[in-house]
This record gives sequence, C-alpha cells and structure tokens, in this order.
Amino acid sequence: MFQLLEIHRSGIDLLSINRWGLTGLHYAAALGHRRIVKYLIEQGCLVELSSAICLRHVASLNLLDVCL
Repeated sequence: MFQLLEIHRSGIDLLSINRWGLTGLHYAAALGHRRIVKYLIEQGCLVELSSAICLRHVASLNLLDVCL
C-alpha cells in the first residue's frame, strides 16, 4: 500500500490503462488486494467503466458498497 501511495503522490495517473486494456484496479481486484481496491475506487477509478471480470472481483472482496 505504501508503494501505491508513493506512486500516486509522484503524479502517476491511477487511471492508466496498459496495452491489454487493464488498469491497476483490475490487477488489485484480481489479486485480492482489498485495501488497494478500496483506495483506487475512492480516488476515482470507476468500477462501472471496468470489465465485468473486474466488477466480479470487486464484488468478491465485498467492496461494492464503496462503488455506490
């Protein structure tokens, strides 16, 4: 989590998309990093604009309430 905060403070866009169309939110959700997913959502990473797979991972982390 500390590394993510440092990356964010340095000005890197948390909404960046890689060449496969995946975001940090996709990776964090898929790997079960609940605190990171929550932080990314709170910072504006939009789950509704992400893939259905990402939404399913976020739901499995019981974080859908953060998205509403």
